[in-house]
Amino acid sequence: MLGSVGVFLSQTFGKQFFLQYFFSKGLDKFGNTVGKKLSKAGLKELFEETYKCLCEENGWEYDIDAVYNSLQKNRLGIDKLNDIVYINNFLCEILGKDYQEYYDIDIAEQWYQCLRRCMLEPKFEKLRETFQFKKIENLEEKFDNYTASEEAWRKREAEEKKEKKALKQKKAQEFQQKLEFELADKALDAGEYEKAIEGFRKVSIWNTDDQIKYMCIYNEAYCYAELAGDAEGYQKAIRFFQKAEKLSDPSRDDVVLLYRNIALLFIYLGEEQNKVLNYKKANEYLEKILQCAGEEDEYYVIDVILHIARNYMDMCDELPFDEVRDSLHLALNLMMEVYMVSGDVLSEEHAYILLHNMGRVLFHLAEKEEQPQLLKQARELYREVLKMNLIKKDNERLARVNLNMGMAYQCDASEEIENLNKALAYYQTALDLYQSSEKKSAWNAWNVCLNIAEACGRLYVLTKEKKWFEKAEKQLQGIADKVNAAPGNSLYLRVNLSLMKLYNNRLAYTEDEAEREDYLENAEALSRKIDIILETADYKKYQYTYQILKARLKLYRIDETADVQMLVDEKEGLKKLKDVLRDGNEHLYQAAEEVVEDYETAIGWIRECKR
Repeated sequence: MLGSVGVFLSQTFGKQFFLQYFFSKGLDKFGNTVGKKLSKAGLKELFEETYKCLCEENGWEYDIDAVYNSLQKNRLGIDKLNDIVYINNFLCEILGKDYQEYYDIDIAEQWYQCLRRCMLEPKFEKLRETFQFKKIENLEEKFDNYTASEEAWRKREAEEKKEKKALKQKKAQEFQQKLEFELADKALDAGEYEKAIEGFRKVSIWNTDDQIKYMCIYNEAYCYAELAGDAEGYQKAIRFFQKAEKLSDPSRDDVVLLYRNIALLFIYLGEEQNKVLNYKKANEYLEKILQCAGEEDEYYVIDVILHIARNYMDMCDELPFDEVRDSLHLALNLMMEVYMVSGDVLSEEHAYILLHNMGRVLFHLAEKEEQPQLLKQARELYREVLKMNLIKKDNERLARVNLNMGMAYQCDASEEIENLNKALAYYQTALDLYQSSEKKSAWNAWNVCLNIAEACGRLYVLTKEKKWFEKAEKQLQGIADKVNAAPGNSLYLRVNLSLMKLYNNRLAYTEDEAEREDYLENAEALSRKIDIILETADYKKYQYTYQILKARLKLYRIDETADVQMLVDEKEGLKKLKDVLRDGNEHLYQAAEEVVEDYETAIGWIRECKR
């Protein structure tokens, strides 16, 4: 029965009937029958429920004090419910005198819809019975045509209340999450990264909006990147950025920053371990930026191309020899493309990156292809970079350029002793700058110390002065005691190779038998350590250096009882190695050739002894 009324009243004809009947005949009948029985409190309750319904419909705050004040001020009667003037006055007092200007809706119409709904609530059942809708105007047959049940109507009412409650809770939750996000954002700006991570996580865990989750997880990743100081930290930041990537929209502009951050983290990780693998992953993300860059993104395009070129160049430290030249020439071609196309419009930042890294490419090519004139060109580029105001204000970059200038001098064999001393001066400047930098990097400082040790070791070979040996040994042992010994850390391997080379050279120039035995044992201990490293990590490039050093070390254990055939097999292996190095690295090729000659001499001596 009640459901039929609800359906009926929801139709146009039913609403018209309700308004006409209730506010004319219905009210009269109602007043005459139960006017005295319906208390003033009950009437107020109906009035208040109607206004409360109106507020809920429009999302307004229900001001009960304002309702009471208005009802006490104006006499309330049954007839007032049908009085448009009274209703408008009431709404003006509650909502403001100009409520029709502020609310672009038909308030009066909504009022009557809310009144109808309230009349159908169970607590106003007696009021509904008084109207006896089915017995008026012969409408009984019309009501019976509607099939909606009272239970269904009440179910819909309950669902509406449930939806409103859920909406209210959602709004409260959204407000709380907005507050949490703003607090986390302020913490991020203030450099309070751990506090920011906690705030962003609170929002992302419960939020179902992918865009909001993306922003939260992206910011978490950024915080982890700022906190990172080692390989484990970089890997954690990468995982969170890649988690954000799954929620990202490739069409959005900010995805460029996402890809760039991931690429940079792979570069930082590559400096710590597995350089080739991580630099290749960095280039994959840099290429994604190129794919989504527009015509207006020229700055990002230049930046990306320069980073890709630099990665191809830096990978050469660990690439196999047969891949080194191709990688270097690819890097140089990319840099020349930037210079030819955009050289006149480069920012000072990009000019620094371009000139500095072109100098580095020329240095590597000079080393690999025996073109010493390229070293002078590299130094000229470094000098231009050192004049830049941008560099003078940045200790990190200034240190890096001094380091590379030192390397360009160290590898120049013309006036070698003088150039080595110049190299040491540049290295010391670089070391001082790194140690005074706000962002102190142990890895950068160790890398400089390794170069200092190499230069001192070379000076020892040239001058035979023991002081240079002692300086080199002290530097190398200092790094070896501090650097991460993980197999993937190439710096640890390079330090041990350099120390083994230094002991090999010391053996060649030491005549004291007891001292020679000590250095020989030290070198053999290093050899066993390097064997373990090379078993657990792929270092093809360093394997060639190690083979030569190890073969040379074996010569110091040879006596007249040595197995000649074993030495012949060793020599043949070195010949094959020499052929591999012929077009790869001139310095290593010459070193291999010298060792082959030493083995031939040793074999001849043993054969002579056995005759």
